[in-house]
Amino acid sequence: MSDWKWNRKYAAFQEPSEKVNDPAIGNRLATLLSNSSILAKDKEFVSSLDATWKRFSSLTKRQYDYFEVVEKRYDPVVVSQVAVERQKWIDAWDDWKRFRFQLCCKYYFQTEYFRDLAERGIKDQNFIPTEKQFNAMCENNYAKRLIDNMTNTKFESGDVVQSRSSAYLDQGMVGTVLGALDDITRQSANIGGRKYRVLWMTTGQEQVVLEKEIRKYRNK
Repeated sequence: MSDWKWNRKYAAFQEPSEKVNDPAIGNRLATLLSNSSILAKDKEFVSSLDATWKRFSSLTKRQYDYFEVVEKRYDPVVVSQVAVERQKWIDAWDDWKRFRFQLCCKYYFQTEYFRDLAERGIKDQNFIPTEKQFNAMCENNYAKRLIDNMTNTKFESGDVVQSRSSAYLDQGMVGTVLGALDDITRQSANIGGRKYRVLWMTTGQEQVVLEKEIRKYRNK
């Protein structure tokens, strides 16, 4: 079987990886590894590159490009800029941001998303996330709907409401709102997902319903 046919049948033909063999790379790797502030995951990556360098005296172009990204992260100028931006964020941290962050922590701790960050926020009430972490967890569309549901109450205790037709409710039942649920573990981040306790006048039974399942009673 020809080489061309073998490659076509068993493996895609690949061009040899471009190599970078600048003699200064070895010292740069060693300098970065000696940095006491380097994160464990970055140190593991750089250590792997260092082993490759010592064996082959070169890195692939892709390895080198990512090494430059990590190296820049620990550049004194960049570190100083990050520290300044971090302090600005801390100075701007207020009760409204803290409220939203704690709300999202309690919600996301129940899910598979942002689990580590949520757990840290719950355990340490004084913890301030980075701006990037806060935006990722609290400024996504899902979190915004959750916060809106928990901060904007459409119905108050004592309001008389009637049910809309839904998978769980018959249309036209009349009841009294007993209050909105504040337990975040029972909330929905969907539009109209705030939950209320309603006492149905027709059955005398109390039920938890979604905001989108009820409306103000209209006495015709």
